[in-house]
Amino acid sequence: MIRQSAGKTSCLAYFVGMYLGDGWMGYVKSLKGWYFRLNTIDKDFAEMAKKTIKELTGNEGHICIHPVKKSSKPNHSYTSSVKDLYWVRQATQDKQRFPEFVNSWNREEKLALISGLMDSEGYVATTITHPGAISIGLKATSKWMDDLYSLCQELGISVGKIGKETLPSGKIATRFHFKSKSFVENGCYFNIERKQKRIDEWNLNPQRLYVEHGKVA
Repeated sequence: MIRQSAGKTSCLAYFVGMYLGDGWMGYVKSLKGWYFRLNTIDKDFAEMAKKTIKELTGNEGHICIHPVKKSSKPNHSYTSSVKDLYWVRQATQDKQRFPEFVNSWNREEKLALISGLMDSEGYVATTITHPGAISIGLKATSKWMDDLYSLCQELGISVGKIGKETLPSGKIATRFHFKSKSFVENGCYFNIERKQKRIDEWNLNPQRLYVEHGKVA
């Protein structure tokens, strides 16, 4: 059973978003239990995963650091027992859709879900061709991209032109380009510092530029 405390649903919402994105959850026979794993180059993302799961279940888990080929940044691998959260896998149809109970969440909780997705799959890019501008986006092949679009519409978060891309695997990826002003003013955020910092710096820029498909808007 999920431990009860203030803000518990927001923690669950962030966990669902994180799981739908970069997370993995399954039964490990050798350990005889359900486990959650997250691999990331961002130490603070791994630490956020650890904090979230501890808040939900009381389990600490552990973070291992190891080098990555062709990268100067090490990988942070977080693993934890999640016997009280395994039902999320079924509720999301194996990482394909938002759980039905998302509809009953309040705005703060829905934003926490989006934050988990953005920490996993989202990006904030600055540009050389348009100094002072940023591009905020997200790309994934999962069916939950349709659910995310509907949620953004509900919360008033503007999504620019939606792109499609065929990956080497043959899967079709969908890419959202968020309108930066709408993203910020509607309360969206990253927990990963290097991503959120770019938004904060842009937000202080009176030009408030946004780049979409190479054009300044």
